[in-house]
Amino acid sequence: MVEKIYYDQLINSLDKNAQNYGIVQWDNELRLVITQHGGRLLGLFPDASSESLTWLPSEWGNADSAKTMIESDAWNLGGNRCWIAPEVQYNVSDRFDFPGTLSVPSAMGPGNYTLSETVNGGWRLSQSLSITAHNLANGDKMLDVSCVIQKVPDPLRTLSNFERLSDGVRFAGYQQMITLYDRNPNDILSESCTPSPVE
Repeated sequence: MVEKIYYDQLINSLDKNAQNYGIVQWDNELRLVITQHGGRLLGLFPDASSESLTWLPSEWGNADSAKTMIESDAWNLGGNRCWIAPEVQYNVSDRFDFPGTLSVPSAMGPGNYTLSETVNGGWRLSQSLSITAHNLANGDKMLDVSCVIQKVPDPLRTLSNFERLSDGVRFAGYQQMITLYDRNPNDILSESCTPSPVE
């Protein structure tokens, strides 16, 4: 059975563990929580007393278990995140033993992000990291990654029948603008990706 995680549980766990976070909130009460630890986008939550619409690990439901999860440097914190690809390059040390050598580098997850508010009401997650390439090329890669999260308007708003189409619907749209900067350009190629939450 999957445990439901509520907005107030998540906020309580973040506050009691002195974690830096930001909140994107729409006029219709929908909200998204952005955490500095792990660089995660958690939720959406329909309101301040509701459960998450996306999967979150049960540890967020209790401040003590959240503390254990945070201190263990676990990578699977739920929510959306910025990963560095290709996975076979950075997360697998031997492609002939993919399942046996698959792991997430701690520099990638949870990473070491900073979180700041932008001038237009959005949020910026950024970090510098060094990760090791294993397969398509070998060596260390030094990267800067930045992700700006901001609200976007409903793309259907200009339709003549928008009122009818949106009757009973609450919209929450946001965009992520990711910048990946290679600090030591060489034959080791990288790209950003945003995997969905996993259980």
